[in-house]
Amino acid sequence: MKLLLSEIARAVGGKLQGKDKIIMMVVTDSRDVNGRNVDGILAAGNNTVIDYSTLLFAALRGERIDGHIFVKEILENGNSAIIDNPEYIADGTIMVDDVKNALGKLGRYYRENYLNNAYCIGITGSVGKTTTKEMVAVAFASKKIHKTAGNKNSLIGLPLTILEAPLDTEILILEAGMNQKGEIAILSEIAKPDIAIITNIGTAHIENMGNIENILKEKISIITGLRNNGKLILNGDDVILSGKQTVSNDIIYFACKNTNADYWADNIGYKDCSTVFTLHNKEKSVQIQIPTIGEHNVLNALAAYAAATEAGLDSKAIVDGLKSFISSGNRQRIYRQNDIIVIADCYNASPESMAAALAVLSLGDGRKVAVLGDMLELGEQSKELHARVGEYAAKNNVDILIAIGDFAKHIKAGFGKDCKTFGLNEKNIAADYINELLEPGDTVLFKASNLIDFGSLIKTINKIY
Repeated sequence: MKLLLSEIARAVGGKLQGKDKIIMMVVTDSRDVNGRNVDGILAAGNNTVIDYSTLLFAALRGERIDGHIFVKEILENGNSAIIDNPEYIADGTIMVDDVKNALGKLGRYYRENYLNNAYCIGITGSVGKTTTKEMVAVAFASKKIHKTAGNKNSLIGLPLTILEAPLDTEILILEAGMNQKGEIAILSEIAKPDIAIITNIGTAHIENMGNIENILKEKISIITGLRNNGKLILNGDDVILSGKQTVSNDIIYFACKNTNADYWADNIGYKDCSTVFTLHNKEKSVQIQIPTIGEHNVLNALAAYAAATEAGLDSKAIVDGLKSFISSGNRQRIYRQNDIIVIADCYNASPESMAAALAVLSLGDGRKVAVLGDMLELGEQSKELHARVGEYAAKNNVDILIAIGDFAKHIKAGFGKDCKTFGLNEKNIAADYINELLEPGDTVLFKASNLIDFGSLIKTINKIY
């Protein structure tokens, strides 16, 4: 981006104090402003040398730290800041009513005035958002894309992603997450998507949302900012989304089981940590290979193919792009160590993603070992839903189940068979137990919510790390 402070002030309805200057990037980490956190700048996707005096710091009020405490130092070093506390008004500041809202306004302004020609794909859903985003990105690999980095899908992360997009971006791929009611609609108004994808409707965040009906309403609200002639792409295998006819937009369905969908797959097979399948639509049938495993990943690939096709891309370019997909971070990273197949799926967890991961484990060779941890943000249904995960493990023929966390006993109860359990403060003991247990030829799955930190657990197990 390249905006004057005065233009930013007008865009967000704020008041500029002091002289005008050029701003090249908006950041929310004070270390970025003063040039100490170089990795943070590079991660934003900007390959040019940054003049740190051209960065604008958004002084957000967090749960633990109020960003305003860094404003004085930032201004003394010749930088600028957006603030909402009048005590910090000084030359180089833009005073607004609310910094977070101002970020959203600026993101929308930049999208509408500088990235208006970019074709935007907005992605939401209870699980699978990030994997679908990455598959959409490789499907559009022949174009100049800009996508959400990591999980920057919030009311803060999504506007920042837009502001980091180069002016020559052709395809803007934005992930939209939420914790509270009303957030998806706001994100949609900022993003102005041409295509909106909903991966599924599940129980993630049900603690805050109350029930599945509220989650559905929230996810469907991604159409709020959909551009004229925009299209909504839905999972036709999802019992809640299938047959959804309460919106006026064009609806396109993808599915593995529902052959009435616009894009559907059959002949699904697995080989050498890859999945092959036949994709059908009204125009043609094509063979697709993706370097990951599981029917849920076939659905993610179908969504990506549908989005790229509806955007006008050539089928061969899409298929070639999907072949290059790489799982990000600890999202179903599959590897072999000491003749043991490891499925590290530790980024996040919900009952739906647990079921998908256990289905992937069931395809493995040798003994099937599941190491499962707590799922968070499930509220009053936590005990019941953890027991259901134990049932999923039994149905997927798990040979050995190890449960770790506050809800381990409920997973064990649902499993209905012998299951070793450990508390959250016993992960070192659990690691030693798992290290002794595993044998060549085993397939082992690690799955839990991110805060349970199974990524660190894996690093302490010598046989697989």
